[in-house]
Amino acid sequence: MRCPIKLREYLMSAVDEIRALSKRMNSKVVTMIGLLESISDIIFNREHLKQSDVQTEIDLQLIHLLTEEQQLMVFRIVQEQTSNIIKHAKCTQANIMLIQRGNQAHLVVSDNGVGFDKEKQLLRSMGFINIFNRVDAYNGKVEVVTSPGNGCALVIGFPLSIVN
Repeated sequence: MRCPIKLREYLMSAVDEIRALSKRMNSKVVTMIGLLESISDIIFNREHLKQSDVQTEIDLQLIHLLTEEQQLMVFRIVQEQTSNIIKHAKCTQANIMLIQRGNQAHLVVSDNGVGFDKEKQLLRSMGFINIFNRVDAYNGKVEVVTSPGNGCALVIGFPLSIVN
């Protein structure tokens, strides 16, 4: 009797992963369904697979100020960092904040997990290298605040490209 229940769980997990993978492969997903819905979908999948609590603070007016390219960048960074959190953080709480301060957009993705030695890890992590490159392409800045036992906060700021 136990095998069918476990099998069903594995199948549902596989379906969820395939769904997430297909969305990651389509770079137009943010344009088609919007940044807020795309981030909400990431959160739903992360909570469903790992049973962690994810809190958000997303400025809806800011989303309308971001170019499509900036929205895609934010989506990809949230996607990458939440994947890092699932794989490595061992956390119970994660936070995603996207707010405006002056003419800057600020994205913070943080967790209360195990943290890491950033001097050793950042240069070896392809995910972090991709994040730094994405933000650099938009003249932004990235700060990683972490240490072993103290969780991780990815803090990103980039100038808004005001489009009329």
